[in-house]
Amino acid sequence: MAIDRLSNLPQGIILFILSRLEIHDAVRTCILSKRWSRLWTRIPCLNINSQAFEHWDTFQFFLLRFIIRYNPCNLYTCNFVSHDDDLDYRLVRSVIDYAIKNQVAHLLVDCPNLNNFQIPPQLSTVGCRSLEGLTLRGLSFQLPEPFYLISLVTINLDGVTIGKDIMLGCINLESFMMKNCKIRDMDQIAIIAHKLVMLDIQYKRLDDSPKEMRVIINAPKLESLSFSFDCDSCHSVTVKGRPALESASIDFYQNLTFENTEDVTERSKYVVFLVGFLKDVSNAKSLTLSAGIIKLLSTMPEKVKMLPSPFHNLKYLKVLKDSGNQSIIIPPEVETFLVGGSPNGPELLKATMLFFVELKQPSESEN
Repeated sequence: MAIDRLSNLPQGIILFILSRLEIHDAVRTCILSKRWSRLWTRIPCLNINSQAFEHWDTFQFFLLRFIIRYNPCNLYTCNFVSHDDDLDYRLVRSVIDYAIKNQVAHLLVDCPNLNNFQIPPQLSTVGCRSLEGLTLRGLSFQLPEPFYLISLVTINLDGVTIGKDIMLGCINLESFMMKNCKIRDMDQIAIIAHKLVMLDIQYKRLDDSPKEMRVIINAPKLESLSFSFDCDSCHSVTVKGRPALESASIDFYQNLTFENTEDVTERSKYVVFLVGFLKDVSNAKSLTLSAGIIKLLSTMPEKVKMLPSPFHNLKYLKVLKDSGNQSIIIPPEVETFLVGGSPNGPELLKATMLFFVELKQPSESEN
């Protein structure tokens, strides 16, 4: 007789395995044996995906019956994913309400096709003390104001409409990721989080967003900063206090209009802005720059030449190639600005040159 090794596993391990499945597959295990008949009601992680069902009505009927039979006292993580065009906002609201009411610790909602969906206000109240991780993906989501989640440690927003000071009520936040978000009715966003350790922002201006966005970052314990923007989206970034960063990654990409412009004033404005941003992250030990930053600084070597290098703690420098996979040439003036202040300057340039860029040799007239 064959040995049922799976059923002989401790219940904790079985529940862990079931938590990796989508809920309709987890429920199907109830037919295996009497012991398995109710195990699915105690899984700590719910993975809800409407794409696993051929028809929307079938998914909705299943989900509502599942919620009735599930034991909510075990709920720890709830992941809700639906890319259906005919998604009913009432069902999404019901799932969020259910998760918050039952003290979920981690919540993910991924519904890109939902139109003008207002996040339930109970998600942002002082009474919601269980939520530690929140991920929202969808251009229709609008975060309520004020946004108070005092237990929140990690937040990931992708394509969400947000307000001015979304961080003020998240006093324990340690990780914040924001991508393609719309800033509502303002030209400035302040990120104030005194426990924040990791910050990742990818900002691209949407059609009805302000043309000149200012970003202010006040995070004294920040260790990792990644910031990606284009010439149309952001005109000022201030990192207050120059935190002792372990790593900083800055990506600036130009559109064709900017690349071909001969307007010296416009380019000079961006060089001044970029130099100020680099000074604010000058305590970083590891620095990653995009090809766009090197190209921009290289357009005005005479201005960069007058600036002392602010990077005195730099140990690693990485310059990424552009989309054409072409080597990037660094003029001597830009080279000195980036690594001239570091005691590891020559070694940094040598390693960078080997893997990512080429150094521009000065001509005889420059010597």
